[in-house]
Amino acid sequence: MQATPTTFNLLRHGQVDGPAALYGKTDVPLSQQGLRAMQAQVQHLPNADVIITSPRLRCRLFAETLAQTLSAPLIIEDALQECDFGLYDGIAFDDLTDQWLELNDFWCNPMQSTLPEAESLEAFHRRVHQCWQRLMTQHQGKNCLVICHGGVIRQILASVLARRLAKPYLVYRVANRLRQCVSHLNCRIPKRHPSGEFYRQTAL
Repeated sequence: MQATPTTFNLLRHGQVDGPAALYGKTDVPLSQQGLRAMQAQVQHLPNADVIITSPRLRCRLFAETLAQTLSAPLIIEDALQECDFGLYDGIAFDDLTDQWLELNDFWCNPMQSTLPEAESLEAFHRRVHQCWQRLMTQHQGKNCLVICHGGVIRQILASVLARRLAKPYLVYRVANRLRQCVSHLNCRIPKRHPSGEFYRQTAL
C-alpha cells in the first residue's frame, strides 16, 4: 500500500498596511487588499488538517479566523517569523536614501552583507530549516497549511531543493505583486523519503 503523503501548502501573507519597506519583526497587519487576496486564495486550497502560522499579525490574524472557520487546529510557530532586518526593519524605503548602497550590498550578496543589528542569512536559514524538518516529522500524513513570509518560503525551498543558502534570493521568486500580493507553494512529502521531495511550485 502506498504511504499517505504529507502535504504542505505554503501561503505567503498578502499586502501589508504600510509603505514599501523591509518588514521582518515589525508587526504590521494586512491591508484590506491583502486580506481579500488571501481570502480568495484559500478558496483554491483543500481544507487543512492543521494550520501553522507565523506569529506576526499579517499572518496570525488571518490564520486564526481561518482555523475557526474550518474548525482546524492552529499552531503558532515562532520559528516561521520573517528575517529580522535590524535597524532598517519597518523603515520606509523613502526614508533610507542614505543607506541605499548598504541595502544594495545586502540584496546582491545577503550571505556576506548582513544589515546593522540584523539576523544573518545563515542564522535565518538555520532557524527555518530546523523548523521545517520538525514540521515534516510532527505532521506526517497530514494536509498542512502554513501561512508565513516570502523569505521563509525561500528558505524552505533551499531546504527542500538542497541548494546553497543564498541561492533562493537569486533564483526563486516569491511573487509579491501578482494577483494582489499572494503566493502559494505546494510541497508533497512522501513518508518514505525522510529528506522530503519537492513536486511543484506555483507562484500566484
